[in-house]
Amino acid sequence: MLLCRSALVRRFFRSLYGACLFFGVIDTVAHAQSSVPVFDATTLRQPGNLASTWLVQPGDNPAYADPAYDDSHWIRFDPHTDLRNLMPHDRPEVVWYRLHVKVAPNQTGLALEEFSLARAYQIYVNGQLLLQAGNVKPFRPYTIGARLVEPIPNGEVATGSLVIALRVHVARAEWTGGFPGFYYYNLTMGQESALR
Repeated sequence: MLLCRSALVRRFFRSLYGACLFFGVIDTVAHAQSSVPVFDATTLRQPGNLASTWLVQPGDNPAYADPAYDDSHWIRFDPHTDLRNLMPHDRPEVVWYRLHVKVAPNQTGLALEEFSLARAYQIYVNGQLLLQAGNVKPFRPYTIGARLVEPIPNGEVATGSLVIALRVHVARAEWTGGFPGFYYYNLTMGQESALR
């Protein structure tokens, strides 16, 4: 009987220890994600540029489109500035950007408008491909002057949270021109009817 109680006590403390570890990990992840900047779109009354602080990462990894991906270690980027300030020596062909957006779950009819972002890019919302022009890899360019509008699925808006991920091909010639990659006026959010 004493042996059984001893085994139960050990099992209880192991379970307690495991729970502490589990919740400690969750707390660490939640803390890391809470340090990520969030753009509040709940007050949008008219279309507006997504000129908030974005997160940026050079290189190419399809996992970067996943809304659950931990981007808390990414570089903060002000899209009013030149990407070369963050990458003065590197000239990566592919650069990813991410923006966390708070939306009202009943904010239906939202859309994104892209203009002059790059000659090849992909735009994901909560991991779903929403907009694409050209081909990022292997690089096949498309005209840069097309203005594209695409609705954000209402099911994604209903979650109250969007992660917009941009996969952008930055050509060698773009690195030598003005403002390579994403610039603040390249992406606008608003009601689809107003954007069209």
